[in-house]
Order: sequence, then C-alpha cells, then structure tokens
Amino acid sequence: MNDQLIVCDGLGKRFCRNLRKSLWYAVKDSAAELVAWNRGVQSLRDGEFWANQGISFSLKRGECLGLIGHNGAGKTTLLKLLNGLIKPDVGTIAIRGRLGALIALGAGFNPILTGRENIYINGLILGHTRRSIAKRMDRIVDFAGIEEFLDTPVRTYSSGMQVRLGFAIAIEQNPDILLLDEVLAVGDAAFQLKCFNRIREIISAGSAAILVSHQEMHIRRFATRALLLNRGQIECEGDVSDCFARYQECEPGISEALPAPIMVQPEEFRVVRYTAPTLVRERRANALKVPSVITTDLELQSSHEQEIYVEYTVWDRDGQRTRLAGMSGQNQVTVPRGTSNLSVRIEPVPAIDRSLRLSLVLVSCRAGVMLSYLKEIPVEVSVESDCIGRDGLCLALATSTPRSSPVRVVAVGS
Repeated sequence: MNDQLIVCDGLGKRFCRNLRKSLWYAVKDSAAELVAWNRGVQSLRDGEFWANQGISFSLKRGECLGLIGHNGAGKTTLLKLLNGLIKPDVGTIAIRGRLGALIALGAGFNPILTGRENIYINGLILGHTRRSIAKRMDRIVDFAGIEEFLDTPVRTYSSGMQVRLGFAIAIEQNPDILLLDEVLAVGDAAFQLKCFNRIREIISAGSAAILVSHQEMHIRRFATRALLLNRGQIECEGDVSDCFARYQECEPGISEALPAPIMVQPEEFRVVRYTAPTLVRERRANALKVPSVITTDLELQSSHEQEIYVEYTVWDRDGQRTRLAGMSGQNQVTVPRGTSNLSVRIEPVPAIDRSLRLSLVLVSCRAGVMLSYLKEIPVEVSVESDCIGRDGLCLALATSTPRSSPVRVVAVGS
C-alpha cells in the first residue's frame, strides 16, 4: 500500500495587487486554459507576485506536518491549494484519500441558516446521504457543544462556536488528511483539549495532518516534522526545533513572540526528580514480539492545587516516533499543593527490538500551557510476567517516594 497521501512538486501560485489587472489576467488565463496554450508559465506579469513558489514536499500516513512562518508567508494559500479552493499556476498536487479542512473561520457556513441546516448542507457537499448525516448529527452536536443553539441561525454564533461546529463537522468525516489553519486559537482551553485528543486519534489511526499555528507548543505537541515558509518559498524543512530556530533568525524579534516550551516560573510548578523510565516485557521466549509497558515515577512540586494531563512520545534510536498517546479523561489528575509523586504507566508499547527514548509533557488543564517538558530520556529494559493491562496512559498519584534514585534533577525553565 502506498503511504504517500500528499505529493507536491514545484507548486506555485500568483496573485495580482491591482484588482482591474487581476480581472483582466483571469480572463486571459481562462482563455489560454481552454485552448491549452501558454500553460504553466512561471514569469510574473505587471503587478503580480508569488504567494507560493517552488513548493515541493510529501506527507505520509501517520505524519503531522507543522506549517510555520510569519503572516503573509503563504501558509493559508498553500492549504487552499491543497484543499482545491484555488488552482495552482504551476506545479502539480497529488492527493490520495478524503480531505477534511478547517481553513477559515466560518468557511462553508450560510449565516442565515441554522446550525442543523448547515450540518446537513456540509454533509451533502461531502457526498453523504441525509440518513448518514442524521446518524452523525448527535456526535457532531455533542463534540461542538452547541445543543441549545442548534436551531439558531449561525450568524448569531460567536467565533468560538463557529470554530467548534466547523471542527466537529471536519473530523466527523474521518478524513485521511486533516488541514487546520490556526483555528484552534479561538476556542477555549477545554475545547482545545478535546480537539488535541481527537487530532491524535486521527493521526494514530493512520491519517495525516497539516497544522498551521504560531504557537510553538501546539506544533511541538503534534508535528513529526515542520516546514517553514518565507515569502512564499520553503526556507527550512525537517526537524521542528531546527525550523523554529530558523524562524527566529528570519524574523528579528520573533523570539519574544515564541515563548519557551516551559511557560511557568520554577516556583509555581516543577518536576524535582524522576526515576529512569523502564520498559517492562513479559517473560516469554519471543518477548521481543510482545507489546510492552513503560513505567516511570515523577516527584512534583506545585504552589497550588491544579489539574494536569500528561502527553508522551516514544522514540526509537533512529529518531522515529513509535507511538503517540492522546489525551482522555483518565489522563487527567489533580496535583495537590506541595510535594507529590506521580506514577506514569504507558501501555502497550509496540513490540520492537531497538532502544527507546521517552519524552513527557505535563500540561495545565485550565490554562492549556506546558508546565514541564522532559525530553528523550533513555528507557531501561526489564523482564517480568503478566505486565500487560489496558491500553493507553495510566496516571496515579502516590504518597510513597520514588522506588529508585533520580537520574537527574529537572527544574522548570532549565
């Protein structure tokens, strides 16, 4: 099976700054397209500029591409090209699978119609029958949280309500490719958590995503790699950290707008120490082929009681993600004021025979900000019996001290 869902080669899109010239160029281009003459010309005419130029990249199943760049760099134009809203002037786009997109606030909604009517219209446009839409209606409404306003005209919705409804419709289609353009910045923290959880489920199921955001935390949370656009061209592609470092070089003063991954002061919340993460395998002859469990204990210190959730990423020695967990109700835990110990149990980890590293992110449920980030800690291996339980991430607060000496002290902001 071909895992390539998107392949772009030499993609380019021109726009004209002058409205009258833009209309005249549109007429000429339409006529030229009808007779298949002068297609794919890469030169600019008077008043034109490249919104995108020479864009080439590919996206596979299970990947999330973080698209970053300053305002006007061409990010939204690229998403519109991928979604088929506008046609490229040069280059090719090959897309396999169903697209789900949320590019502009309120896009695709008729403001006069009610939320229910807009759900039906969007579903019919996407090829669903009325019966199929009716079956999905309850899930869409429940996710969007607009039960009381379902039969109210969309023009009366707040920006946050429109985003919630648009996102709920987009993800309910179970897309192979999900395009998101800075839309989650409008929602509140609780809705963002729901969205992040659903995005992870979609990616874990084998879909792909392209996420546009100016929030470094959001990009780091999901992206397997990043692509930096500058003046419509690719400035950097690859590791997320490398792209953000290049982003700051391209934009003087941008470092102030991109907060560090740790967003609170050390005295408010910190991980004092942690035990070495341990990969526990069952005692079998073919143990390497059996899913395993990773466990670790954290000692936390918090200035006040607060709810947090934990995200994790398991990396192999080649720097590839082995498994990416989502957020769910059981992943949230209330951390008391003062010192406490948090036991983290991740299961099942896919069976592999390579060394692993574990990254943990502790996030505030209320503020939605990162409290602490433990990056790529080496995982030790142990063999036990009957170690596999239920899927997912299990958190438990403990009153006992960690079972072993800490590997090193990790302070917030260090």
